[in-house]
Amino acid sequence: MAVHVRGVWTADRTARVIASAAWPALAYKLDQLERAGHDVRDLLRQVPGFVDWAHTPAAYAFRVVDEYAADADQPAARDRAADTEGAEELISVTLEGEWRGSR
Repeated sequence: MAVHVRGVWTADRTARVIASAAWPALAYKLDQLERAGHDVRDLLRQVPGFVDWAHTPAAYAFRVVDEYAADADQPAARDRAADTEGAEELISVTLEGEWRGSR
């Protein structure tokens, strides 16, 4: 995963992120996302330049990458649900803890 990071970010930013205590977690997350079909380099491009200023740059990058990947997965999940005929109603929980159908 360091190859992807080096391919997108400057050498200074890359060094700070890889030296960060959370680098193993970020590397693992990037690997999982790549295996799931995400464009890891595109996700890394979404991380703001001020990642360098974070106390733990890799942890901040992890959060940003995770959020963008989740957002990218949302339309596909909705499309799959809409394409399924006769499927059970999708259920979710509101902030108040009440169950409700999403259709």
